[in-house]
Amino acid sequence: RIYQDYYSSKVKGQQFLQKPEFVSGSLLLRQQLYEALQLNYDIYSQKLLRSFYDANKALRIIEIPQEHIRSFSLQAKYFEVLPWQDSSLRIFQHLGNDHLYFSIFWYKEMETTTSGDLYDYQFTEPKRELWLVIDQQWHLIQNNKSFRVLFPSDIQPQLRKWMKSHRIRMQKAGDESLIELLKYCEK
Repeated sequence: RIYQDYYSSKVKGQQFLQKPEFVSGSLLLRQQLYEALQLNYDIYSQKLLRSFYDANKALRIIEIPQEHIRSFSLQAKYFEVLPWQDSSLRIFQHLGNDHLYFSIFWYKEMETTTSGDLYDYQFTEPKRELWLVIDQQWHLIQNNKSFRVLFPSDIQPQLRKWMKSHRIRMQKAGDESLIELLKYCEK
């Protein structure tokens, strides 16, 4: 399906996870892996987009149907499309291994602007829901404590001390910090 950018010049900001420019990525579509595609992820609409030049050398941008996507990667970030609680599909960034990993649901919202500038609306900065998955059990992580209580009580003080010494705050921690935390927890 052809992608339509419905966001007018009255909207400040952009709807993508990182930048509006397309980047090289890979896509597992059904059972077929495609590499070196120009992709971008519209987190406001929750759509994976592909850009390419057609036979007439015109730039085209298409939406990849979510129901056919198994996974994709963009700039060293790996994403999976998974069924969600309400029977819909959601795109999650995946960090970790099969036993213990983080799943991150990225999104943006559109809000009205309060300043008197040229824009009526603006996109928020990317927001996320952070989930820790332990042996296929999903746990929403809202802060450091909600993370620590998922582990045995005898190691929680050590975990707290390690997180504090590494200045990890769950809602703001970057990918590298979350991966280091998973490595520590797997010891």
